Amino acid sequence: MKCSWRIWSINRKSVVVQGINLHVGSEIKDDCNKGMLEIFNGCDDKDRFLVEKICFRQNDVQRGILWISSGSCVTIKFSSGQQKNSKFHLSVAESVGKK
Repeated sequence: MKCSWRIWSINRKSVVVQGINLHVGSEIKDDCNKGMLEIFNGCDDKDRFLVEKICFRQNDVQRGILWISSGSCVTIKFSSGQQKNSKFHLSVAESVGKK
């Protein structure tokens, strides 16, 4: 299964992305065949860039992430890979500071 979300800040502030209880590995040593989560800064296909690539692993330590965008939009992509029951929990919010 593959999913993609574009998240905009209504007030043109930065977007805060928080993930908890992620079973993560490293994109350098893992091939992401159990699924992955990618976070891009921006929503325009030409101007966005990858800031986090999280490969899911079945037997690794649960970890969390906290990331704040430099603009008012982020793109999040998920792929379940061969692991059909991959799960993650993300929350997103506008930053509280002025942009």
